[in-house]
Amino acid sequence: MRRTASPRDAFHVLIVVCTWALFFYGWFRVLPETPLSDGVWAIFGILVVSVCTVVITLGWVRYNVGLYRRKGPRRKITDVSERVVADALGRDLVHGGWEALRASRRITVSVDGENHKTFSTRED
Repeated sequence: MRRTASPRDAFHVLIVVCTWALFFYGWFRVLPETPLSDGVWAIFGILVVSVCTVVITLGWVRYNVGLYRRKGPRRKITDVSERVVADALGRDLVHGGWEALRASRRITVSVDGENHKTFSTRED
C-alpha cells in the first residue's frame, strides 16, 4: 500500500534542501580564501564521514532485517520475569518482600561485603 506525501513530509524535504543550500553557501564563501590543500582535506573528511554513515546505516538495516527474518514480526511485548534475585554486579538482594518495599516511604540500602545488598524499610 502506497503512502501519500503529507504536509509534514514536504516540510521535512524543505528543511533538508535549505540545510544543504546553507551548507554549500558556506563552502562557497570560505573556499576562495582557503588554501587548496586544506580544502581537499576538508572535502576528503566529509566524504569519509558520509561513506561511514552510509555503511553503518546499511549495516544496521541489514541487522534489523536479519532479526525480522529469524524471529518474525513483533506482535507483543516479550514476557519478562519480575523475580529479581541479584543486582547488576551479581550481589544477592536481601529484603522483606517487594510489596513491603513498594509500600514503604523510606528504604535504606546497604551493601554487606561484596556478596549481599540489603534493603531495609525500618527507620534507623
